[in-house]
Amino acid sequence: MEPSDTENKEELVRRSVDTLMGDLPLPVQKFLKSPERDAISVRLSQKYNLHIDQAGAFEASYLFMLLGISTPEEFVVSLREAGISPEKVNGLVEDVNKDVFMRLREEERRGSDTGSKDSVPATIA
Repeated sequence: MEPSDTENKEELVRRSVDTLMGDLPLPVQKFLKSPERDAISVRLSQKYNLHIDQAGAFEASYLFMLLGISTPEEFVVSLREAGISPEKVNGLVEDVNKDVFMRLREEERRGSDTGSKDSVPATIA
């Protein structure tokens, strides 16, 4: 039995993510593999009362930014395009900066990343 198109696409996405992750700083790789990544996404989606489609857009944009696929500016634009209010977008940006990027940058500074490739992305403007 041959794999379905969905299975082929899922395998392609998995391999693409694995390739992207290999180019990321070690603290980001560890964070992406940890359950904390999803826990933060769920917590912030609940905190800002995001509708299911908005929560999905937030989670995807958050993941793409962590993987280096999109920029912080694109993250903000995608949240606005998902219909998330400016106040909630500002809150999400602030919380992602505080809960994720500032912490990852601190881990990198402490030297937890031996043989670092690139630095952890700057905070979202």
